[in-house]
Amino acid sequence: FNDTAFLFAASTYKLPLNLYYYEQEQAGTLSPSAPVGGVPLSRAHYQSLVWSDNEVSHNMIYNLGSFRTYKEKMRKYFTMDDADIPYTYYSGNYYCTAMMLDTLQYLYERQENFPELLDYMKQAQPEEYFARYAGDTEVAHKYGFFYDEEEAVVTGNDVGINYAPHPFLLAVYTKNAGDGVEVLAR
Repeated sequence: FNDTAFLFAASTYKLPLNLYYYEQEQAGTLSPSAPVGGVPLSRAHYQSLVWSDNEVSHNMIYNLGSFRTYKEKMRKYFTMDDADIPYTYYSGNYYCTAMMLDTLQYLYERQENFPELLDYMKQAQPEEYFARYAGDTEVAHKYGFFYDEEEAVVTGNDVGINYAPHPFLLAVYTKNAGDGVEVLAR
């Protein structure tokens, strides 16, 4: 539903960002001990995915070059045509759930290559967002929450893999949906 509507991504942008870095490590282009904003990349992954550390994640973005360079590099995970991607994608923290589902599909199909990334996603907010009512079912997700005081806009987002007997991918972005965490959980 509205999967190509570009909304403020909050911290869900950290999923394709970290995936990109993990692939650079696997290709031998980067070492897990490479410094990113004063911490080793291996620690940056943990801080970015589990604790959703904005400072570390911003350092990861600008370690790639400019903000535009980062956004161009993330395109490798999305199937959307260039003509369907508005300028706002390149100028701010805007994504759509179709892009996040593409990223999740890419990750799911190659999950044996990314055990640490998935483990960190499982550790992140283990009893909140998509995981709140999942019971014993594992959920690997990247959540995002943002409150814009000036405009009084609440954004609650989550993207992840639910390891139910028939695993499924889910990406939900909300805007002013009340208690966004509860909405996502339901």
